[in-house]
Amino acid sequence: MVRGIRVGFRGKVVLALMALSAGIFVSVAGSSSADVTGVVGSAYGYSAPDTVLFGGAQAPIGPVPTVTLPAAGSALPITAHADTGRVAYGPGVLFTSGPIDVSTEGSTGAGGSVTSTAHIENNPTSTAGEIVYAGTIDSTCIADENGVTTDVALSGPGDAGHSAPTLRISDGNPDIDGDETYVDLPVNPAPNLTISGNLEGVGDHFTVVFNEQILNADGSTTVNAVHEYLLGPTLTGNLLIGQVTCGVTAGPSTTSTTPTSSTIPTSSTTSTSSTVPTSSTSTSSTTSTTAPPSATLTGNAYGYNAPDIILFGGAQKPFGPTPIVTLPPGGSATPVTANAASGDVHYGPGVLFTSGPIDVSTQGTAGTVTSKAHIQHVPTSTVGEILYSGDIQSTCTATAASASGAASLAGPGDAGHTSATLRTSEGNPDIDGDETYVDIPLNPEPNLTISGNLEGVGDHFTVVFNEQIMNPDGSITVNAVHEKLLGPTLTGNLTLGHVECGVNTAPPPPTTSTTTSTTVVPPTVCDATATGTGTAQASPSSVQQGGDTTVTGSGFSPGESLDLNLCTTPVSLGTITVDSGGGFSAKVTIPSGTAAGAHTIVVSNTARSKVVLVSLTVTSASNGGGGGSGRNGGGTTVTGTTGGGNALARTGAEFARMGWLAGLALLLGIWLVRAARFERYAAPWTRRRWW
Repeated sequence: MVRGIRVGFRGKVVLALMALSAGIFVSVAGSSSADVTGVVGSAYGYSAPDTVLFGGAQAPIGPVPTVTLPAAGSALPITAHADTGRVAYGPGVLFTSGPIDVSTEGSTGAGGSVTSTAHIENNPTSTAGEIVYAGTIDSTCIADENGVTTDVALSGPGDAGHSAPTLRISDGNPDIDGDETYVDLPVNPAPNLTISGNLEGVGDHFTVVFNEQILNADGSTTVNAVHEYLLGPTLTGNLLIGQVTCGVTAGPSTTSTTPTSSTIPTSSTTSTSSTVPTSSTSTSSTTSTTAPPSATLTGNAYGYNAPDIILFGGAQKPFGPTPIVTLPPGGSATPVTANAASGDVHYGPGVLFTSGPIDVSTQGTAGTVTSKAHIQHVPTSTVGEILYSGDIQSTCTATAASASGAASLAGPGDAGHTSATLRTSEGNPDIDGDETYVDIPLNPEPNLTISGNLEGVGDHFTVVFNEQIMNPDGSITVNAVHEKLLGPTLTGNLTLGHVECGVNTAPPPPTTSTTTSTTVVPPTVCDATATGTGTAQASPSSVQQGGDTTVTGSGFSPGESLDLNLCTTPVSLGTITVDSGGGFSAKVTIPSGTAAGAHTIVVSNTARSKVVLVSLTVTSASNGGGGGSGRNGGGTTVTGTTGGGNALARTGAEFARMGWLAGLALLLGIWLVRAARFERYAAPWTRRRWW
């Protein structure tokens, strides 16, 4: 966002950090026996190809400087240089920099490879208030017959005296200097690290993806060091910084090299995803060439899943995954199948998803794994879901050398459309027939992403079709549809037609272990040590088995998702989202089976770069000590935050004072007031992004 254009940018920020891998390099295995017969390589410093300002298309800027590898390759680097970089429209400056250098080189034949690099210094050089500050920005990719390796590096200093590179996610009060909010960026961001914000001064929003990785149709991989998605309404478009592309063709056919790609773009040409953060304990392994290891098979499929819905600040019960199948460890030569007569995800009068029959299957041996999902008649209700499709299918296939996937959506759609449709706008909530629909292709390209709004409740959404995600173990996940619901009324994720396939011939890293325990908390969470600037406490600090306590904290990043886990007996107490002031409050229930004695509640973000340890004493229920409601299950019963003017958040605190019945009556009143709107607009809600 540019301070030169804004007319009082005040940021109520929706922050979505998707740390998809702890590793910095992503290497995807391919064939190692054939010579390189073709090469793809390119690089550029920056590009703004499709900016629209105040409804008017602006002249494209870039790509500058740019280089492209000839089809026959080049043994010497092909280079280009620019003394400075600049993207500006009138007084508004989106990007400036010092020197920029790009290069690409590559060769065919035995041992052939491609290397592309981009290097940008001193971003920005202006004082117009750009959101990204970094001393240097570097991106690199290397491709050979074995796969593609990528790297992105950012260095400081950042804005406002920060030693690390920064992203400004809120301008605060437009009339006050110094109340902006910044996020420190890692030197080596994980693939597809995504941060979103909201600037209410003009009602604009943004998403920035660092180390964005995209699989291209020809098998090459593109890496954008920084990709700013500008979602308006004042200014829309894309700004890409530090792009490199690498790929090779080995032997008679193209080696499939699928990188990790899990971002939230706005155009159909950009790889996206999201939302499924993963944690990798190692990014390298050593394999023996004298004795081929046995293959590890991965295969599963399900119809639909809504695991983390929050409505009006309260966590809702999960739906799914249903129906679901998983490939046995030894594989299965015949399909493992499951089916459901219908599908349904609803909360009160609000229906998010309905369908007719659902069928899923997976099968595989040491050579190949195939998984499929098939959903018919979406929706079957008449409540007004946003997605209409007569038939949704997803499939994936994996071998030891590659993994690939696809999705299809057939009509009819809504409002008489013959194609499948997505409703992107409700128009005037008091007028029928002025809705806006987008026709969905029968075979959407990977990670086709469309965003929209629900004007009646002020909510927003992004839907990713044919979402493709490369997992750390080399398997591929395909979601036919991924609805990202980012509120503010309703937040969470709804996935439809999920399939996963993988054949991993590499031995597991010696430091990595797996578990089939039903505990949702990784075994290492209780070994965490306090780190970061956050603080938290529990009140009361002594509670009966099965009783409740309220955990409150501060000093975290706005919009950050936090996990609450009870140790020493590992059990999840739920998750909560940090409010705009960096705080949170969650009422949690201690399981009745928890041993009496001293325990610790571990509060941590997804990457565990911020960990707070909260002391808690659990007393025996028979002793009458402590407090609580006496419920048997563990978990977060009230999520949300407290803060100025947030009546819904304050309602959670009032429950304790008014008693359970009075609190329930108050919540019912809130529900009834908003139910009429919610029923009409009860389709996915999602994040809006910035410009």
